Amino acid sequence: MRRMGILVLLLAAAAADNDPAAQVRKLAQECKALDAARLAGAWVADAQKRGDLLDEEAALNALRSVPLDALGYRDACAEVMKLLDPKRNGAYLSAHLVALEVLRAAIREGDDRHLEEAAKLLGAARTDAGACAAALSDLAKGLVAARAEAAADAPLRAAFEAALKNGWLDLATYAGTELACSEKKTGREGDTLKRLDAALTAAGDRSLLQLRNELARRRIPESTIELPPGGVAAAGGAGGAGAPGGGPAQSPVGAAWKKLAAGKPLVTVKRVDKGFEIVPRFEGAAKGEKATGTGVRHWNGGGITLSFCGPGVKLTMVDLTGRNGQPGESSQAQPWQLFYLLAPGETWSVAKGGVVSVKK
Repeated sequence: MRRMGILVLLLAAAAADNDPAAQVRKLAQECKALDAARLAGAWVADAQKRGDLLDEEAALNALRSVPLDALGYRDACAEVMKLLDPKRNGAYLSAHLVALEVLRAAIREGDDRHLEEAAKLLGAARTDAGACAAALSDLAKGLVAARAEAAADAPLRAAFEAALKNGWLDLATYAGTELACSEKKTGREGDTLKRLDAALTAAGDRSLLQLRNELARRRIPESTIELPPGGVAAAGGAGGAGAPGGGPAQSPVGAAWKKLAAGKPLVTVKRVDKGFEIVPRFEGAAKGEKATGTGVRHWNGGGITLSFCGPGVKLTMVDLTGRNGQPGESSQAQPWQLFYLLAPGETWSVAKGGVVSVKK
């Protein structure tokens, strides 16, 4: 009933002034942040159903504008997760990536808020989401078992090992923390945190080390570590490039847009040893590369902006005019900035119709 009510509200807003973003802003201004997030989430779901990639981007931008504290974001993720098609890999939002946010919060807080719904979604078999899908399923199973005081080490360890093997260090930090808690509780303390610390130190990403300590302070206070010298990694970062002046008001992807088939890839990204190989699939845009690095970084080519965080990739913007400014970089991902995690050799692609595929 709630889902239908939100969809009715969305359609009413669109019919009234063709501007659901205004309705989202109005709800947020009325201190109805969760309702605003639900409406924006329904807008995302509706855009995905119609295969409208540009409208999905607009809906996500509206969702990101809703002010939410940590608990509010967690509740909003649970609501949005229910609105999205669980079988679809969305270009800007995907139910399984939103469910991962719910899992992260459950590990951070040591509770089970919205955990059952997220675990059910992540437990469904997936063939189009890459190797990470199995790790997320294991992590969800382990969390549910841990909260039920049942044996949780095996699925948690499977998720942790997969994350370490594939270099998904953010995921390894969460899975490793929960596994260490489970091992301690059952009196079988192992070397989980030592292995995690070694991997994080080798990566040299201070924000991940800070995350490791933040989780430890909440769950295993005695296991915090001394960080290497250096400043505190802030969530902000360098500003993005401004919009270019002059020139034709059309980017290469804009010039090709009407001719592109909905099911054909706009761009593909392959994870290779040194980072990523990027191949736009329309005329006028050159191939590119992006080295693996720390924080959130961006690549722009032909009107397509991609973002990278560790071994993760996401679509950030489709600029048909070539006039939009570029986003700034940051030390860590922000709310609703959700990345598809790639295993070595996997290729991520996004189609004009808004469907993502991850394959090897």
